[in-house]
Amino acid sequence: MLITFIIYLVVMLLIGGVATLRARSRDDFILAGRQLGPFAAALSASATSMSGWLFMGLPGKVLQVGLSAAWIAVGCILGDYANWRLTCARLRKQSDKLSALTLPEFITGCRQDRLAKLTRLLAGLAIVVFMTIYLCAQLVATGKTLSGPLGLGDYAIDYRTAVLIGASVIILYTSLGGFVAVVWTDVIQSLIMCLALIGLPIYCVFLVISQGNGAEIWTQPTLDDPNVAMGSLWGAPGSGMGVMMAMSIFVMLIDKFGVGAGYLGQPQIASRFMALRDERDSKIARRIGVSWTAITALGAVTVALCAPLLISELPDDPEQILLVMTREHFPGWLSGVVIAALMAAVMSSADSFLMSAVSSIQQDFPGPLRAAARSPWVTRAIIIALGVAATWYTLSIDPNDESNSVLNLAQQGWAGLSIALAVPVLYCLGTERSRTGVVLLTMLLGIGMMILWQLTGLSNHVYEVIPCLAAQTLVCFLAHRWPGTPSEPPEEAATT
Repeated sequence: MLITFIIYLVVMLLIGGVATLRARSRDDFILAGRQLGPFAAALSASATSMSGWLFMGLPGKVLQVGLSAAWIAVGCILGDYANWRLTCARLRKQSDKLSALTLPEFITGCRQDRLAKLTRLLAGLAIVVFMTIYLCAQLVATGKTLSGPLGLGDYAIDYRTAVLIGASVIILYTSLGGFVAVVWTDVIQSLIMCLALIGLPIYCVFLVISQGNGAEIWTQPTLDDPNVAMGSLWGAPGSGMGVMMAMSIFVMLIDKFGVGAGYLGQPQIASRFMALRDERDSKIARRIGVSWTAITALGAVTVALCAPLLISELPDDPEQILLVMTREHFPGWLSGVVIAALMAAVMSSADSFLMSAVSSIQQDFPGPLRAAARSPWVTRAIIIALGVAATWYTLSIDPNDESNSVLNLAQQGWAGLSIALAVPVLYCLGTERSRTGVVLLTMLLGIGMMILWQLTGLSNHVYEVIPCLAAQTLVCFLAHRWPGTPSEPPEEAATT
């Protein structure tokens, strides 16, 4: 197991070293010179969107509430398709026309007036803050994986050491080659993840059926509520029939589909769209990317449904269900492959978060800091600093607290990024005369509403993404139509 894992880490570091030779300019470091083919763009975007929560958070949620958690997977498939369909080709074309390298640059049309600079700074800060939170989720997943039921074979390590090992590798190869290294490693890691989530579900279903327990997949109780069967699509929608049950189901779907809606506006995904070689490649890239999302998400759900019938005792931490199942049924070398797949999910996202954050600092922060950050060595120093900050925070929280689970931390970062950027991006893609004031108002409204949603405890009942995006869309529409002088078209205001 240890040898398999070490080989995986060495390959990732070698890719980072080779990619260093390819990053000759700022455009290369941030967007690979806009020369990504559809295959690389699709797999990289998919891998970076499906982080450690795919192997830990989603199976753990299915174990807790049953098949109703599969609506998260369905939402991800629909959200991924909508993101490719609505934004990819237009964002590639318009960002290239503006010479915009980041989403904050794009939503301000690369303008240089005070309002545009303020908007870019706030958007950049949102990216740095929420990317760091999301990065913490990946480091928690790293710690749980390497110190969990599988560990590293005969070499037991504690949670803190596991986090430090994962963080060190991520920081090292991201700082070496920038976006090129991230994409190359993402492609390899996405293939590992896909193979694991094709093979594991098939094997699990085969075992369950061969044991004659196929029907029990749907009738076994969920972890949270023994009265709810694992096969219930609607969870526990409440007693009675009619309007109340329909409302309960509607609220549940708004909650579960929120993750899928969050695909819109994610800068780590948008950077792959902007880096495409040609906007005409978006169609084939969409087919590859959405297919990958469907295979992996539904595969993770299938494993979680079968695993309780295949293991001797359920783990205390539901997010470790896949690791426990692997330990009991797979030989050491194959367990190493599963660990490599889970670490691939973690690293393919974590490196992208670091790159998105440092790219925003380079492009969207105030002049002196922006100028300094464009030095290759300062860029690498910022990556290291952000990685160290995320590692420190990860080590300071209790991973056994449910609020610090992989899924909860990932959802917090995911929601913040989408709420800050999704509606502004769609607004700027949909009109030739976007108004910076409308962009800023929409962004502030969304972030403010998200904070209130958290403080009032509403997030414990309904994930905040869809309610916030709906309110932002309405305000954006009304504000744009409010009497006033529209801004100049972005292409006329772009700087060289």
